[in-house]
Amino acid sequence: MDQENKKVQGWHKLTDEEYFSDPGYSALQASSIKNLLRSPAHYQAGLVDDSQTPAMEFGTALHNLILEPELGQVVEAPDCRRGTKEWNAFEAENEGKLLLKPDEFRAAKMMQEELFKNKTAKMLLQGGRAEITGFVQFPKFWGKCKVDYLLEDINVLVDYKTTTDARLTQFSKKVIDYGYDISAAWYLDLARMITGEYFEYVFIAQEKTPPFAVQVFSTPAQILMLGSKKIVKAIEIYEKCLETNEWPAYPDELTPLTVPAWALNE
Repeated sequence: MDQENKKVQGWHKLTDEEYFSDPGYSALQASSIKNLLRSPAHYQAGLVDDSQTPAMEFGTALHNLILEPELGQVVEAPDCRRGTKEWNAFEAENEGKLLLKPDEFRAAKMMQEELFKNKTAKMLLQGGRAEITGFVQFPKFWGKCKVDYLLEDINVLVDYKTTTDARLTQFSKKVIDYGYDISAAWYLDLARMITGEYFEYVFIAQEKTPPFAVQVFSTPAQILMLGSKKIVKAIEIYEKCLETNEWPAYPDELTPLTVPAWALNE
């Protein structure tokens, strides 16, 4: 039996639970596209993998602190292990809050402080809407995205990323390695389909260790074109799988290994 479809094309404010877990809001998203490009089987596995690592939990809290500090959702927890009596009691008293251990909370607050010292980053995180979900109906499926910060007045989508190295050369490499080019192209496509207007995509990159340095990057057309080509390929794979209801992993024939390009230069 099909799950209730709650989707309506446009911009919406959803909770993380609704966006990631509610079947009524299920749709193709950037992470799904990246999984499809690995294999349809990896896409299917990603649909049921809702595990959260400590790093992911910290990232969620940091995003909340940076993008929606007025909500007061991030709370400093006692200096004790998770799951202890003291922790569980504090968690019960702060139901629905995002709890960080004291060292994590201090790091998050320092990152927040350093971020807003950057004039460009500060300007890009004012006057818009945070954590906004976009839905678009395609001919054969729904697509969705969750924009970190939406600036409708100037048609800009802002993506806040933490990184080990925010230098231009290093972050540019991470954009490709981590599929941020796919995310940027996908989000811009959906924004255009929702509004009928063209948007710009901006990354705010912040290092995760002191001095928590920040750099802001625009996204050139060349990167967006790379992402768009990957999206087209993923959608072809996805629609074929929808038609056949077959979600294969890797090829089952004998495959010859290849020599990495870097090895040839040694």
